[in-house]
Amino acid sequence: MNTLDRRGFRLGFATFVLFTGIAGDFWRNSFSWYGYGIFVVVIAAISIVVLTRYRARFRVGSLPYPLLAFIALAFLSIARSFYPGSTALGAVVLLLPPPSAVSIAVTVTWPDLLIVLGWVFRLVLGLSFLFEFIVSAVIRHPIYPVWVTPES
Repeated sequence: MNTLDRRGFRLGFATFVLFTGIAGDFWRNSFSWYGYGIFVVVIAAISIVVLTRYRARFRVGSLPYPLLAFIALAFLSIARSFYPGSTALGAVVLLLPPPSAVSIAVTVTWPDLLIVLGWVFRLVLGLSFLFEFIVSAVIRHPIYPVWVTPES
């Protein structure tokens, strides 16, 4: 049995993707924007591998037309932009979430998706409470993101 076919991998990957989508600030504040970008690119790469494995269950034409129109508009807007480099980067970054969402939709059943969402929300809430408790009870001063240097 292939690793991609195992239920544990599919649920773990869905948990990681949804945690990153819902609590992306956790990665950005812990590892900077560059670290967050690495996580997102790795997630997109694994999602594309999963989609190629399950390509019989997925067709590009099955994506919602408004999503496809928005992506096309984002790429067309590069032509009229005063900042074509930044606009192109934004349009390319726009291509990263759909493969992740589709890979979850193709590989995870509805009951499993509800289980994963339960795990993710409990994880986000639990880590938030733990962080707040440690900051208030142990550290006792503001905590800044990795890239911020406080004025003192």
